[in-house]
Amino acid sequence: MREYFLDIPTILIAAIIYIYIIKLSIDVFLLKKQLILILFIVQILGLIYDGIVILLGFSMSESVLMFFNKFRFIFHGLLVPLLIIFCGNALNLKGKFFYLNLLINIILSIFGIILGIICNLDIVDENVLKRCNFSSDEKKFIKISFILMNIGCVIYMIVAGIILYVKKKDYYFFLSGFFMLLFSAIGPAVGKSNLNYLLSMYGEVLMIIFLYFFFKNKTQEPINIKQIEMGLDVD
Repeated sequence: MREYFLDIPTILIAAIIYIYIIKLSIDVFLLKKQLILILFIVQILGLIYDGIVILLGFSMSESVLMFFNKFRFIFHGLLVPLLIIFCGNALNLKGKFFYLNLLINIILSIFGIILGIICNLDIVDENVLKRCNFSSDEKKFIKISFILMNIGCVIYMIVAGIILYVKKKDYYFFLSGFFMLLFSAIGPAVGKSNLNYLLSMYGEVLMIIFLYFFFKNKTQEPINIKQIEMGLDVD
């Protein structure tokens, strides 16, 4: 019964919020012409795809369900590292810092896509919802790699958010990463791993909402990394 009262309404509400934020992001893009907003919209579309595949899983045959879920994991591996690009944009990284940040994103995206392709999946039937998760005999390396990539990118967001708050008093970016990490950790912390997907979805929704507020209000003034390292104020 949980799927009726928690999971399904959450997925539908999340999809509505995502679609609305896409509309708002397009409006901001048309005004400011910032490429980062296009990547932000791509990130949201990936989350919408994730929700739709899980929501409609009950209507699919096992082979079709496995096909679409395979792309869920591939898109996951591709899009999670976009958070690194968001961090670089938030900090206005320039020169070698910008290219290092971009290189890390490219490497992790390629690695994530490969993990999504080679991972083995099993169908998880939760009465109403049907989705796929790692096979019980999947290699620990693949499972741990997915977890570390997720946590690493979110921690980078939190660190970038702390820098932005200290230097700019802008807390949106920090809250975006903080809530994503918080809701991802609640399930394992309380021993309710079966709630991981639902709780992480709350975190994703909050992450997207606060990212939108950040990108909407972001100034164009660059942050000087040398000043940050020296602990000097940024005007």
